[in-house]
Amino acid sequence: MKIIHPTTIADSIFTLIDDAKEHITLVSTGFNFYKWDSFLKRIEHARKRSIKVKFFTNEPEAKESTNSIKEVESIGFHTKLVKKLNTNIYFNEHTAIVSSMNLIYNSNQQLDIAIQTETKEEYDAVMDFYIKNIQPDGAHLLMDTNSFLDELETSLQNLFQKNIRLQFDGTSIQINAKGRYKISIVKEKSNCLKMSCLLNKEEYLFFKMNLHKLNKMKLAIELEQDEERYHCLIWGSAYQLQTESLNKILDTESAMLKQYIIDFVVATQDMKLLMQD
Repeated sequence: MKIIHPTTIADSIFTLIDDAKEHITLVSTGFNFYKWDSFLKRIEHARKRSIKVKFFTNEPEAKESTNSIKEVESIGFHTKLVKKLNTNIYFNEHTAIVSSMNLIYNSNQQLDIAIQTETKEEYDAVMDFYIKNIQPDGAHLLMDTNSFLDELETSLQNLFQKNIRLQFDGTSIQINAKGRYKISIVKEKSNCLKMSCLLNKEEYLFFKMNLHKLNKMKLAIELEQDEERYHCLIWGSAYQLQTESLNKILDTESAMLKQYIIDFVVATQDMKLLMQD
C-alpha cells in the first residue's frame, strides 16, 4: 500500500470516483457537501454514467445528530447506518482508500493520513473487513428509519393507488390506508412486531367468522373485542426478531418487516372488501 500525502487525499478520492466503471462505496463517519462543488460534480457525473453509489455513515446517537443522513439525502441518495463506525473507507471495483479523513468539506485542511491499495491482495484485505463488518448483511448495519418509511409508503401507495398517510412518532408507525393501523416492536419473550387495525362491531363479527382465512399468513392473527370503548381490534404479530425498535431497524430484517406490514394491511383490507360483497 502507498501512503497518500495529506494535501492530496481528497484528490485521490476524486480520482477513485472518476475511475469507477461499475460501483463506488463511500464509508465515512461524517458527510458534509455544502459548497463542495468538486465532489458533487463527480457524484453527479457518476450518476449519469450509471455507476452504483453507496453511502454508509455512523448511526446517530441522538435525534439532533442526523446531519450526515440529511446531507446524503439532499443529493438524492439514502445512507446506510453502521453502529459504532469509526473508520473511513472509499473504494470502487479495483482500488480502495482507507483514511482518517471523512467526507466533510475542507477536511483536507486538517492533518489526516490515508493509504491506498496497490495490489489485488491489498484490495481484497480491505474488502474482507468491509464484508465482515459493514456491507448490507453485516451484523452492525442499520437501515435509516426515514428510508424504511419512504419505501413502505411508496409500496402501499402503489398497491392502493391513493395517497397514504404515514406518521412515525419515534416508537410506532401510524398508517391511514382505508383503515387506521398502528405498528410497533415490543419486547415479549422475544422482540415482536405488533400490528393492529381498528374494527367496528360488524367487522369484528365478520372477521371472527373468517379468521381461518387470515391465519394462512406467516403472522399470528388475533381479534380483540372492546365493548367499553365501542371498538375492536385485529392484531398481527411476528416473533423472534433481532430488531429491537423501529428507529433501529437491522438492515438484514428491513425487507422482511416491510413485507409483514404490507401483508397485514392488504389482508385486512381484502377482508373488509369481502364483507361488502
